[in-house]
Amino acid sequence: MHVYPEPKKTAFTGGEWTFPGAVTLTVPAQYADKRRLALFAEMYRNFTGGVGRLRTAVSHAAVSSAVLAPAPAEPEKADVGANDYTLTVRDGRADLYFSDGRAFSHAFCTLLKLLEVRATKGGGRMTLPLGTVEDAPALAFRALHLCVFPESPYGRIRRLVRLAGLLGYSHIVLEFWGMFPYRTERAFGRNIAYTRRQIRRIAADAAALGAEIVPMLNIYGHASQNRVGRGKHTVLGRHPQLAPYFETNGWNWNLANPDTMPLQKRLIGELLDVCGAGGYFCIGCDEAYDYAGDRIYAGRDATQILIDHINGIAAFLKARGRTPIMWADMLLCGDRFAGSVQCGADPETCERLLNGLNKNIILADWQYWTKDGALPTARFLAGHGFRIVTAPWEDRETAVICLKNVEEHGYFGFMQTTWQALFRNIELLPQGAVYAWDGSERAASLPLDCCMAIAAARYLRGVMRVKRYEDEGISDGEIDY
Repeated sequence: MHVYPEPKKTAFTGGEWTFPGAVTLTVPAQYADKRRLALFAEMYRNFTGGVGRLRTAVSHAAVSSAVLAPAPAEPEKADVGANDYTLTVRDGRADLYFSDGRAFSHAFCTLLKLLEVRATKGGGRMTLPLGTVEDAPALAFRALHLCVFPESPYGRIRRLVRLAGLLGYSHIVLEFWGMFPYRTERAFGRNIAYTRRQIRRIAADAAALGAEIVPMLNIYGHASQNRVGRGKHTVLGRHPQLAPYFETNGWNWNLANPDTMPLQKRLIGELLDVCGAGGYFCIGCDEAYDYAGDRIYAGRDATQILIDHINGIAAFLKARGRTPIMWADMLLCGDRFAGSVQCGADPETCERLLNGLNKNIILADWQYWTKDGALPTARFLAGHGFRIVTAPWEDRETAVICLKNVEEHGYFGFMQTTWQALFRNIELLPQGAVYAWDGSERAASLPLDCCMAIAAARYLRGVMRVKRYEDEGISDGEIDY
């Protein structure tokens, strides 16, 4: 059986532990989070063909371990050393040893992936391979970027967030394309937006599986909260009186308007309040085409206005305990980056921005097609004192280049982006997880896309059951046109 991401080290004996569908997970009191255990029970039932039952028992032992067995059993103390977790299966029980609560979730998710169903009559029969799994991620910051489009049903996004947690992502960036229900500024969300309760459920699912939601608001370009080629605008389509917050083109925020930053702070504050605890916030800033074209900028230093705006938002986030993550394309320009993504206005402007922006901002260098193994864009940005997250998309060769550079240069982390392609390429989720958890050596030998898609479909069925055909998988049907 293939498990994705692949554990760092396995030592299986070739035997199996066969056990009934109804089992008990005994957990120390300090790790007996109700939401986590309820989700474990739900997923156990799904992964066992709908017949398995997972009960929980609480132990008062001061250990970082749990036991899966037919009846309650006391957890044993063990040192995982440099590992994130260790999973040991013997005849009669499976012991999960972990470094913290997140690692507990990782260990249980690996156990689910190793399960095989042998019979469903008479209460079910399940098996786990006898032996030991030792595991730890290659990177600490393993992010996934998900877009919440108007065409993204709530249940589908919730399942994808659960899938990301099962796959070991540490952070999930949620970009709401008009789908967040703002209260102080209702015009900035569509009438089909998710509810606050729904978003809190998504954040709770992520936390239960060891991941953290990173909310996102574009504070520069993409102000329409719609794709550039579709001609829609979340705000101005229905509320043209709010035009002063935007440049005349509608694509960029009007940063020369003194009311824009206070408005963005209110929007960010709502996102932080709803999306759960965490340490990061994504401020976007990519693809700000045709910036500062309005007459309001005449005679003013548009570059300094931009620097002051981004730094002002960064200071606001720092006060809220968050570190900003920013797309880096507008900081790159010139022949030296030929073949790379670069959207900077000119080299002089890029240099001013690089020297003027707060160095606490993490730069996400999104490179989707480069074949330059040195990844000069990331090296250039890091040379200006910033922490770097590399961010590929669909191209495997580029993704491995991005990953290798994180490993070789000690960059901050890795982010798998998906955009609209997610709803035709489900394999992006397990691929990105394998890159970030297993590292470049294993990532370079990933199986075919179809194999990854098969694994993703199996895991998706496990994280949440659905009843309607339209809710299965990642799209409403089989044909996407």
